[in-house]
Amino acid sequence: MLSELSVKDLGVIQEAKLEFSSGLSVITGETGAGKSLLLTGLRLLMGARSDTKVVRNGAARATVDGVWTITNAAALAALEEREIELEGDELFVNRFIQDDGKSRLILGGRNTPTSAMGEIADYLVEIHGQSDQLKLKDPVIQRQILDSFGGVKLAESFESYGKVFTTWKKLQKKIKDLEENSTKREIELRYNQELVKRYTDLAPEPDELTELETEIEKIAHLEDIAEGLREAVALVLPEETDSPFSILNQATALLWKLSKYDPQLSEIADLIDSGLKNIEPGLQDLENYADDIDLESLQKLHELEDRLRDLKIFAKPFGGDLNKAIEACDAAQEALNESEEDSDLDFLKSELAELFASVELAGKNLSELRATTALALAKAINEELADLAMRSTELVVEVSPKTPSVDGADTVSFMVETKGANRRPIIKAASGGELSRIMLALEVVTARDAVKGTLIFDEIDSGIGGATAIEVGKKLAKLAKNHQVIVVSHLPQVACWAEEQFVITKDDSGDFVTTSVHKVAGEERVKEIARMLSGLAESDTGLAHAEELLATATEEKAKF
Repeated sequence: MLSELSVKDLGVIQEAKLEFSSGLSVITGETGAGKSLLLTGLRLLMGARSDTKVVRNGAARATVDGVWTITNAAALAALEEREIELEGDELFVNRFIQDDGKSRLILGGRNTPTSAMGEIADYLVEIHGQSDQLKLKDPVIQRQILDSFGGVKLAESFESYGKVFTTWKKLQKKIKDLEENSTKREIELRYNQELVKRYTDLAPEPDELTELETEIEKIAHLEDIAEGLREAVALVLPEETDSPFSILNQATALLWKLSKYDPQLSEIADLIDSGLKNIEPGLQDLENYADDIDLESLQKLHELEDRLRDLKIFAKPFGGDLNKAIEACDAAQEALNESEEDSDLDFLKSELAELFASVELAGKNLSELRATTALALAKAINEELADLAMRSTELVVEVSPKTPSVDGADTVSFMVETKGANRRPIIKAASGGELSRIMLALEVVTARDAVKGTLIFDEIDSGIGGATAIEVGKKLAKLAKNHQVIVVSHLPQVACWAEEQFVITKDDSGDFVTTSVHKVAGEERVKEIARMLSGLAESDTGLAHAEELLATATEEKAKF
């Protein structure tokens, strides 16, 4: 429920504060005083776009503040999901519009994008105005009204239809792409097949190029290694007796012979002999290593060089990087797997036909529900129209077949059928006053189950008067039994049904037109109703008529 609305420097309104209660509230005042500006402020709170024109002349910025008392579970859940805090059970919303066009919205104490506020607004308020009449020209709006009236069952049917229709359209596009890009796909297919075949034939391993180059380097120099080792052994162990090894042995024998004269020489001879014994096995191992080199492995060199060449050719398109080439082959294999799934156009077309049959069935079910709902909606609206002096006019909601599209397999059209005239579209058949009453009846019917706590009607009673206006007020009062209803009206026959009435007055005596807002009750309210009736707030006749209207409304409301 909207508890409070404050505006400052908005249009001609210098400052105004309205405190609302539940039930029906009405805002009245002279033409041009700024009644609809209050709703402009409310729309700004709900995230509507702003411009500098809404800022009062001479002011730096316009300010709009709103306070909602939140008790609806769905609204509380939506606010909690978005981490928006309440103060007790109250939600505070503030909007600032600078004279340079900049705007800021604060929701629950936090700066909030206006687009995000639109999501929250769906739980708070619904505004109905004269511009909504123009929306009825749009078949999409007409369908949405019907679907909304159909409730959960129709919504579920629409969702089921939407899913199968979307799947069908995706497959249809897939088949079209396959057919239109067959040449390109064939080239890609052949490329992927060739790449995967070469990969399968070569079976390369990651980093194999580096390993091959190392192995080739080794094998390429095996003969040099063997020859060098033999030369090294020959230098130490030559066949000649004057080899270093032979000379050392002779020196050791001489030292041992001399040791009989000097025992210390025996120790030196033993040390040299021990070294020679350690060197000899090493030299033998070196000779054996040279003998054991398998020169036949040189035959592998050609094979390895051939594989190295093949791998380099394979990796060349990928910058010579074998690992990237392997990754490309994996991707090519995946593409081939997908192409195998997509390649059977006949199968896909068969599947498309089956899906279209499902679309037709889901569309038929949806159309049947819409047709049933259309009868119920028309019946409910026509009952309201009968109370609004339109017994000779009936609303007909037509559901006619069409080619399946995203919104169903039918077109929804609001038609008006008047005695003595052909059935015609609502926007062409109804006069301004009749269209206002049809809109009101439609809104009363569709608002009965609205989840929003606050319903606002902006001069929806335009073009009617007299007894019909009284019925309009009565219907709004009935609607206010379950919703907070706020009405901007110029009709006393509507205003008299409200629990509370606010009057906007203007003062044009200064340089700028300014307005003020105050709640009227008792005698002051009687005078305002009299002013609305005749323009003479002090006329005895006008006052008597006003008192009668208020008394009648009070008496009738007691019967609800």
